[in-house]
Amino acid sequence: MELGFDRRDIEPDTVARQAVEHLEPLVDAANQRKEPRRYCRVTGTGPRVSLPRTRGLRLATAHSRGGPAMPSKERYFNTPDDVETLVFDWGKISITVSPAASGARNFSAGIVTMQPGGGHTRHNHPGAEEIIHVISGTGTQMVEDIEGNPITREIGPGCSVCVPESRFHSTNNTGKEPMVVYVVYAPHGAEEFLKTIPGCQIVPANKR
Repeated sequence: MELGFDRRDIEPDTVARQAVEHLEPLVDAANQRKEPRRYCRVTGTGPRVSLPRTRGLRLATAHSRGGPAMPSKERYFNTPDDVETLVFDWGKISITVSPAASGARNFSAGIVTMQPGGGHTRHNHPGAEEIIHVISGTGTQMVEDIEGNPITREIGPGCSVCVPESRFHSTNNTGKEPMVVYVVYAPHGAEEFLKTIPGCQIVPANKR
């Protein structure tokens, strides 16, 4: 079921109230007919809003389909200087997109720099998939297959690596220059685990 609202000049609470008022007669009729619960989404030109549940009809919106609430402050643009950096003996990572850094709900992402001869040894991110995209430098990437067999390839600028959920993998810089990659974790959370790794140093934003 599609409901159309022009929300350019209407507050979110008003939208929710109008939606419920519009749906109540439909819900009552459905309850009388003992119809199964149905789903609808609200469409419009303004920002998405979460609507409350009515007696027999659940309202599903982009913000109500699971996951934590969107932080109140959203940041659309970040550089490594704008966020804290996690420093390890093999390199560093700056998470530029996350619930804390930008208000993202379903994923996190950041820039990883590995020094020559360095790299992130075999590890995994339980419950999360990962994308690794090489920006500069060369190295080797290992991803274990579903049976646990290591699959290793040489990687360089423009190469994207897909790491399936919870799969073990490792990345190593085999070149003479720093290797820079962009990583994406879905869902977010892996970036918080990295802070617990022994030897991790957290450098605040704009302090490098």
